[in-house]
Amino acid sequence: MLLMEDYVGNPLLLNVTYLTSHNSIHHLYHIIRFLRKTKLKLKGIKTIIEWGGGYGNLAKIFGRLAEENKTYIIIDLPLMCCIQWIYLTTILGENKVNLIQNSDEKIAVGKINLLPVCFIDKYELKGDLFVSTWALTESSKYS
Repeated sequence: MLLMEDYVGNPLLLNVTYLTSHNSIHHLYHIIRFLRKTKLKLKGIKTIIEWGGGYGNLAKIFGRLAEENKTYIIIDLPLMCCIQWIYLTTILGENKVNLIQNSDEKIAVGKINLLPVCFIDKYELKGDLFVSTWALTESSKYS
């Protein structure tokens, strides 16, 4: 169940035993490797900040792996936040995802928050874990 893909987006299944894609295997591998190398416990991580979330798969994998709801913040381009919202609300439900649509809205504790990068200077973000798969290499030095 942890790796099993949802039908949204019609992902290419790489592994028929687990009904999963390469992307999900890749994300889970890096999460497990990070936790083992650092000896951190997922239970101790309350807030995760992700810089550039793709379509939202890493957030989905973290959510499935965790025993309790984490506050998860994806900072991304507005268009990508819309794609993430469609993907994540379709598989998790609208009550699990908070799309920030203006800078007056609060980060929702225990939910996946989609924060368009244009609002980032309005928030004082503090996380227990900062992740970025590839987005940092595609970002400016200022970012």
